[in-house]
Amino acid sequence: MLLDQDGRFRRDLQIDELDVPDSVRLVIGERLGRLSPTTRQVLAAGALLGRVLETAVLEHLSGLEPDALADALEEAEQARLIAPARADGSRLVFSHELLRQTLLVEESSLRRQRLHAKAAEAIEWAHAENLEAYAADLAYHLARAGPRADRVRLVRYLQVAGDRAAEAAAFEDAVAHFRHAISLPEGDAAGHGQLLEQLALGLRSIGRWDEALAAMDQALTVYERLGQTDALGRLCWTMTEHLAWAARWSDGADQADRLVSPADSPGSPVGERALP
Repeated sequence: MLLDQDGRFRRDLQIDELDVPDSVRLVIGERLGRLSPTTRQVLAAGALLGRVLETAVLEHLSGLEPDALADALEEAEQARLIAPARADGSRLVFSHELLRQTLLVEESSLRRQRLHAKAAEAIEWAHAENLEAYAADLAYHLARAGPRADRVRLVRYLQVAGDRAAEAAAFEDAVAHFRHAISLPEGDAAGHGQLLEQLALGLRSIGRWDEALAAMDQALTVYERLGQTDALGRLCWTMTEHLAWAARWSDGADQADRLVSPADSPGSPVGERALP
């Protein structure tokens, strides 16, 4: 699983792609079978949250009263299936990733979808005052919540996650978030154009100029169709500057031509900015 067909380490491997061998699942299943049904249910719900569990989110996700949740977590800890990740007990960690994967595999796909939808709601409840910091987690769960997931919320969180990744110079992640948002059914055209613009800038930042120009061209087409000259001028100007810095003179000249063309309209903000 770690290597591609040429024997090189895969860079695109996702941890939730790992398949637990039957022999390992059998051993882990025996350990899980000794737990109470409530504890097993709590662990199955927590497995969707990742290797590290936040108890406040897990409480809302499980729907249990605090005392009942504490009893379940205590049983799991005594069985050495989880351990405290923080001294205050606010975070717990699964003892092994294969344990978490086994819990996930044993749940039906429909139940996993429902749990992902509830996980998004639990995170929103626990972090209502700082949702932007959890945008990537929220997008992850909503994307796996099935066809009934709120696509408007998903696109919004993907866009926020992309913005935050770009601010942190994690441009590969930003591009992935923007691509995902663009792949979903279009909502308003202006929002789609903005996503294309953000994708173009993300691709530019990792040196994928041809793809960046293609995305920019799509964004400009949207802005032109909507008559958004300010947005059109902003994107053309930004890309022209960066193409010049990259010594891509021909491409830069093409974008400059597109930037100047709306100047035929008197008082055009694009033309006023572009022309000397």
